[in-house]
Amino acid sequence: MNDYDKPPELYDGLRLHPQPDFIFPLDDVLAAITPSTRVVFITNPNNPTGVAVAQTAIQRVAREVPSEAVVFVDETYAEFAGHTFIPDLGRFPNVVVGHSFSKAFGLAGLRAGALVGHPDLMATLRRAVPVYSLNAAAVAALQAAISDREYLRNYLSQVKKSKALLYAACDRLGLKYWRSAANFVLVRTPGGTANLVALAAERDIYLRDQSREPGCSDCVRMTTGIVEHTRRGIAVLEELLCAAR
Repeated sequence: MNDYDKPPELYDGLRLHPQPDFIFPLDDVLAAITPSTRVVFITNPNNPTGVAVAQTAIQRVAREVPSEAVVFVDETYAEFAGHTFIPDLGRFPNVVVGHSFSKAFGLAGLRAGALVGHPDLMATLRRAVPVYSLNAAAVAALQAAISDREYLRNYLSQVKKSKALLYAACDRLGLKYWRSAANFVLVRTPGGTANLVALAAERDIYLRDQSREPGCSDCVRMTTGIVEHTRRGIAVLEELLCAAR
């Protein structure tokens, strides 16, 4: 019986439970690595918490995995975090960095991204990449988006301001939240999360219910993009929570 055939309960010994502050559980990850490990996935910053993973932690994992293993670092939100593992790839040829153009560049739905890694490793991965992995519309949009640096700078500025507004609102409302390196913030509500999400949707504000994620009971994920949209979302959040009280 291979690993894919094992019933879920047999994975309990390897299941990693989140830290109370959602800090990357480096020691637990290292302890879970075995000689048969072939891939370790690290999302930086994490989704849905927005918490960043220290570059030194990724380096440590890359050193500890077996020689045949690959460490895949998902940097979908790297532009918001302001850092990337790419400069370290020369020292860690077993690491692949995945980038998406869906978030900071606004190309969601076009499935445009990039993999960056050592040439030898990338040559192996190319065998699994379809010949026509990007369509013509995605290529044209990608070229336009990458060249429009002013749009990117403006959006990153909006995200920074939006997060500050949401942090301040959570402080006023007494809500627990986690400072985010992405363009969203995880917020713990007083309870009744499903009802809160439904009532917000009736007001055209869409919150992501994350209650089923490990360690995220009673939590919603709020996007912090355009400042005008964030202000509207905060107003609805305050309205609903104050009414509940």
